[in-house]
Amino acid sequence: MLHRFRELALTSEGGVSAAVEVCFKKAAHGIVTGAAIIRVCQECPCCLEPKEVLRWTSLRLFVVDSFAEADALGQDADPLIAPGAEGCN
Repeated sequence: MLHRFRELALTSEGGVSAAVEVCFKKAAHGIVTGAAIIRVCQECPCCLEPKEVLRWTSLRLFVVDSFAEADALGQDADPLIAPGAEGCN
């Protein structure tokens, strides 16, 4: 998700602001949803000069207990590995 923005950035400087909501339900993975605004320096397509830009992305992370559970989610789901998180149900 955020790795795509890192590939476009000219420098490692920048910032991220996020608003998230965490929901834990019995017999299901916890889900973290929200949005993030990323501030990065990118090359302007018109003048080719560095320019600070804001990019927005939505978040939907599935809280899992292990790498095995993360692999079981599939390619379309973004895992958040938090051992012991199942105790939050």
